[in-house]
Amino acid sequence: MKLNENIKNFRTFRGVTQQALADTVGKTKSVISNWERGENQPDVDSIELICKCLNVTPNQLFGWEPNPEYEKFIQRFGDAQKKLAKLRNERDKIDKEIAALSEHVMYGSERTDSELFLEQIRED
Repeated sequence: MKLNENIKNFRTFRGVTQQALADTVGKTKSVISNWERGENQPDVDSIELICKCLNVTPNQLFGWEPNPEYEKFIQRFGDAQKKLAKLRNERDKIDKEIAALSEHVMYGSERTDSELFLEQIRED
């Protein structure tokens, strides 16, 4: 990752606003925004203050070595996204089953075996 991306990622990971980082570093919020967009880069003194504020080393901020705490968070976030996708898929299947049952109950069905009907929906 690039320095600008790392500043933003570590800042948001720590729950620090651009304004709070700006106050800590002695810069304006727009300067922090410019750093995060990659329009310019912080000087050495600012790098030191950023690292202290975000609890990272300069090597981690530059992306030269991993930050174990952040890497663990990213792994957990990815796992949570996978679980959420699975739950959404299960919810969609249940919604289809409910819709099919509702249609069957409300409007009747020429099918004689509602279980077969539900089985067809589950296969989709």
